[in-house]
Amino acid sequence: MELDEGGAAWEQGLDETWAEVVEADDGTLDQAAVLSAQRKRARRLRDTFGSVKRGMIRNVVLVVDTSASMADIDFRPRRLETVLSALPGFVADFFSQNPISQLAILETRQSRCTQISDLGGSKQRQLDALQQRAARQQLDDKEPRGEASLQNSLTLGLNLLSTRPSHASREIVIVYSALNSCDPGDIFDTIREVKAANIKVSVIHLAAGVRVCEHLTAETGGSHSVALDERHFSDLLLKHCVPPPVVDALDPTLLPMGFPELKTGGERTPCVCCKLVPNRAGVNRVFNRRGYFCPRCDAKHCELPTECRVCALHLVTAPHIARSYHHLFPVRPFEEMPIPPSGLVCAGCETFLSESGDVDALERTAYRCEDCASCYCFDCDVTIHEVVHNCPGCAVGPNGES
Repeated sequence: MELDEGGAAWEQGLDETWAEVVEADDGTLDQAAVLSAQRKRARRLRDTFGSVKRGMIRNVVLVVDTSASMADIDFRPRRLETVLSALPGFVADFFSQNPISQLAILETRQSRCTQISDLGGSKQRQLDALQQRAARQQLDDKEPRGEASLQNSLTLGLNLLSTRPSHASREIVIVYSALNSCDPGDIFDTIREVKAANIKVSVIHLAAGVRVCEHLTAETGGSHSVALDERHFSDLLLKHCVPPPVVDALDPTLLPMGFPELKTGGERTPCVCCKLVPNRAGVNRVFNRRGYFCPRCDAKHCELPTECRVCALHLVTAPHIARSYHHLFPVRPFEEMPIPPSGLVCAGCETFLSESGDVDALERTAYRCEDCASCYCFDCDVTIHEVVHNCPGCAVGPNGES
């Protein structure tokens, strides 16, 4: 659980943010809370940078509590709408940072746990499943309903992940809202089974810390957090997009991968990855003129990355592999430096940085790369470390040649 000075963060009193508003030299109001983004930046880089062994291939099961407790309005408009609106962003960010990983989404309500989407590596299919789930909720006035079952969620997650290969990490992320759990048996036996399968379980609670959730995360090596508000919940959820440190039980393994070629034209042929049903536009997606053909068994697939349904070969492209490496070799944190009296220009966006009072507070600080000595503004520093994952100055070189 995330702790601040004096106890858990959700146990703290009201933050007096109005006390951080001060008057600038020119008479305007300058909110000192803006500068707290710099402290958050330093803490984020300190947590992600270093010689930490991380896995490139992840198998993640996301469990969402859709029980009656999600009808509370402490999160606007309700807890359920807050969670469902944050899931598409999580899915997009997850596959952007883990392009060769797989994700499944489950929901628990009425003392059961059911699948929203299957375990797979297609971002669009996950988003389509979430859209169908949101549409079903709009048609049902009794949503959410029932009691949540933590044990059934762990059991279904264990069944999905137990068949996955050992070279990939196995994770369960639970977004929980209820303060109880309606289980058919002893949940501690299920926790021992999950621990024996090397599955890491993390819990994001929307109400308060629950003892069984703390025990679950402590036994499996996961994290337990309590969301304070909508923005804090989104931050906690997006933290799970970054691959966690690999446990000692996972040994380096050479994994065969195929790089299929996209072929178009010719007659319409079926693929092995789509179901024999029409899509929302009424067009049968199974028979088409384009597809990726497995180099081992010549099976046709609609999209990449995926796992061949015939020979189980991982089918990827070179950009997918390259995007998975930035977690293994993160960009070194930039050094904060004072701006000279004459000012300087950001090497990324070419914004003029100075110490004058007519610029934004975050534009009065520069950040310098220790390798190439290029200076950047705060926004470019965040973009380089969270989106680009490469320093432009280091990529270009001292002579302007890439």
